[in-house]
Amino acid sequence: MNSKTLAWFTVIALLLTPTARAGDVVTDGTIGTAPSTTLTLEDLDGDTVFDTFNIVEALGERSGTNLFHSFLSFNIDSGEIALFSEDTAGTTTNVISRVTGGSASLLNGTIRNIPGANFWFVNTAGVMIGANAVFDVSGALAIGAVDYVELSDGGRYYALPAGEDLSLLNVNPVDFGFLEPASAGALTISDLTLDDTVGTSAIGDMTFAGGSVAIAGSTIVNKPEASGGGIRIVGGSIVIDDSTLETQANAFDAGDIDITATAGDIFIHNGTIIRSSPAAADDVGSTGSIDITAASDVRVNVDASQTPMADPRVALSSARSTNAGGVGDITLRGANVLVHRTDVTSRNGGQITIDADAGTQPGAGIVSLSDIDLDTSTTTDRNAGAISVTGNEVTISGTANLVTAVDRDSPGTGFAGAIDVSGRTSVVMQGDSPRSVTLDTSAFRPDSGGPGNISIRAGELGDGATGNLSLTNTWLFSFSQSATEPSLPGSISVLATGAIDLDTTDMTSTGQGNARSGDITIGGLDGGGAASIDLSNTFLRSDSGGLGDGGNITILATGNLTALNSGLTAEDRSAAPSQPGSVRLEGSSIFLDNSNISTFAFGSDPSSLE
Repeated sequence: MNSKTLAWFTVIALLLTPTARAGDVVTDGTIGTAPSTTLTLEDLDGDTVFDTFNIVEALGERSGTNLFHSFLSFNIDSGEIALFSEDTAGTTTNVISRVTGGSASLLNGTIRNIPGANFWFVNTAGVMIGANAVFDVSGALAIGAVDYVELSDGGRYYALPAGEDLSLLNVNPVDFGFLEPASAGALTISDLTLDDTVGTSAIGDMTFAGGSVAIAGSTIVNKPEASGGGIRIVGGSIVIDDSTLETQANAFDAGDIDITATAGDIFIHNGTIIRSSPAAADDVGSTGSIDITAASDVRVNVDASQTPMADPRVALSSARSTNAGGVGDITLRGANVLVHRTDVTSRNGGQITIDADAGTQPGAGIVSLSDIDLDTSTTTDRNAGAISVTGNEVTISGTANLVTAVDRDSPGTGFAGAIDVSGRTSVVMQGDSPRSVTLDTSAFRPDSGGPGNISIRAGELGDGATGNLSLTNTWLFSFSQSATEPSLPGSISVLATGAIDLDTTDMTSTGQGNARSGDITIGGLDGGGAASIDLSNTFLRSDSGGLGDGGNITILATGNLTALNSGLTAEDRSAAPSQPGSVRLEGSSIFLDNSNISTFAFGSDPSSLE
């Protein structure tokens, strides 16, 4: 571990260590009619244990169905209870509390809210949620080290008193907010278990927000009761370490998981699991989407110095094994997106999108994926989702699998998804060994709809951007099999405005039964040629093994085209009267060394070689 990484972990460890203190609850007297009041622990259930801070309505102020509280300090220690109550049952929709004294709050005991009400809590100085925290909340739960609570009409309840007229704040809260310049404190969650059996009762959406957010060693699970059930993490910067965030579907749809860094980076590492899944295989609710978006970098198992970490693999998943419900999409988006040792799964209907949007940040727009599995394949009769990877500079390295296939065990007629990898200035795929970087859009079932297309592009038309493309130890594979009607072929296209360099790379498009194989095209984005093309130990094969015709192989360069120890084959291996594809090479000069170019037909005449 390098010094920068060690320093980073030291800071996170300090953030996640709650300060030892006895619980205390003190109102500040800024709202309501009661003066500042220091609460003492009471015995409310007659067991002679004085363990409850009794927070009655008179200590706050009501506005419609919103009940506001304002505290000078608010700390609940292990074994203690903060009990919120109302004068008349059923009159409160939202309990909205703030802490104004300037010290962070420790929540390490039980928060027992008014039954049926949502619970909003803000302390701009910071909030620490400890391992013994329990949230007995039957509505939504929202905790923030933020500057204000925003209401649906734009009104604000500020974390620090600002002379608000509470009579006007009588609609539902909808979000947390931050002021400029940034002043909000840290929200930390440490060793917490929060699910429907431990740590909370049935609730709606969970929101945790802060100027920074750090979650370590924690499990947060949310199941829907009728609506909601999502998990939302919002912070200037966010660290999630060795934790599980999960939404579950049952008879209702699972909620979405949204992780948003508004100013800095998102770090996710050390075996963290972020998923949306059915509680049981036959539950009819759909899984939720997972959206991870940072104003700066998204780094998964990659440290602050952009060094890949040897931590346990991270898993991001929104998937299911049956047709009982839908599947959410997974999106990673930031100025740079750096992902290592991670499995991203959105099987049976979801899509995966990875996008590095440079914005105005110099040198940004980098996508780096290493030792990664991206999987949207289908095992049902649903279509597989697409995989899209976009940035200025895109690198996929190590052992990497991008799969959008129709599984061999699929019972249905779904289509495989498309794979699109696009870099404005460069695309590099660098496997550790032959075929260790694999892109697979196959449709293995005889009655499937067909394979997906594979598109790898470098450069951009219209603005003069030159994009170079390099593939090493890479396999692009599209297989189609149809027992009845001819299926659509899956094409493979590798296109660039600059140079294309292929080394120890295979491209295979195969059709069996009634399926035809797809075209393989290497050339320029404009339909013409790339600046130059160099093939070394590279084999391209378009292969028809049934009634369908074979696809064409086309390689176009405006400059030099070189092939060394390589092979290009378009063939029809069946006895049926189908046709193999043609092979066409074009360049200002063409140099072939120890390479084979052929068309072959078993049951018909071979096609052209140009």
